[in-house]
Amino acid sequence: MNRKLLLITLLAVGCVTVEERPVEFEAPSRSGLVAPPTERGTPAVRNPPAAGPGGLAPRSPEFVQGVQQELAGRWEQARSIYAAAGQKQPGDVDTVIAQSRTLLAEDRAADAATLLQSASARNPSSGALLKALGDAVLAAGGLRAALPYYQRAYAQSPEDDSTRYLLALASFEARRHGEVVAVLGDGPMDGLPVALQLVLGRSALLVNEAPRAAAALQTYTGRRPGDIDARIDLARALILMDANSQANEVLQGVLEDRPRSAEVYVLVGHVGMRVGQPDIALQWYEQAIALGADSTELGLLMARLRQRTGAPR
Repeated sequence: MNRKLLLITLLAVGCVTVEERPVEFEAPSRSGLVAPPTERGTPAVRNPPAAGPGGLAPRSPEFVQGVQQELAGRWEQARSIYAAAGQKQPGDVDTVIAQSRTLLAEDRAADAATLLQSASARNPSSGALLKALGDAVLAAGGLRAALPYYQRAYAQSPEDDSTRYLLALASFEARRHGEVVAVLGDGPMDGLPVALQLVLGRSALLVNEAPRAAAALQTYTGRRPGDIDARIDLARALILMDANSQANEVLQGVLEDRPRSAEVYVLVGHVGMRVGQPDIALQWYEQAIALGADSTELGLLMARLRQRTGAPR
């Protein structure tokens, strides 16, 4: 369980006192007070397309021939032609990237990365080369390995949305949630791809930016209402914002789909606490334990509530 997120939620409902000592939370995932958004998994990310030179500006007859061979799926011939074009135009970025695409098409991601690494060393200010290098490293080693290249590419070309989106996904995979929020947080939520609305919502929740988390998750769940975990995270963000009526509405809807979710029962209990109904909160917490919530942590909270309200043990 993510300890920071758990502590934030406990603080939000006024159930713990922070002391200058380590706080250890080892509740099993999805059965304690909260479950970390990162445990829900990273939205699926596909490797960059292996081919598709559309939009490139040909600069030589050889380049045009290379494009034709690439479109026909003749990777080796296209690469040879691109190499010849590169000899006539040394340092041409589009030619190097085109060569790397043919290598990716043949599942030679490591070779593509080597080619692009060399070209990027000669032209370190090219955001296009850095992004292509990130794509090759992504194909070879995954999002985390590609992260430093997308960071550098974004620094060179912050206006490029595809670079921004890939940087956000790589940062999410690396659990750099503050960077996700910094990269994606500005602008309208409905302008983001659906998967990135989810990524932004969960990252914002983890760095205690509840309003931004709620905005992203509301937009996402409006388009993907079947994602129950995201709706639970939305309720958690609303609780942190003290939007208790909205949170309760979301949670009651979730209970229609997951009527025996201990996690949801705990969160409804939190809402009861926030609106000044500790007796109701205790009932929800008791049911949560009956459904499998961590009785150790929740039991401490309930003991404090009973002391406060005079309820029987």
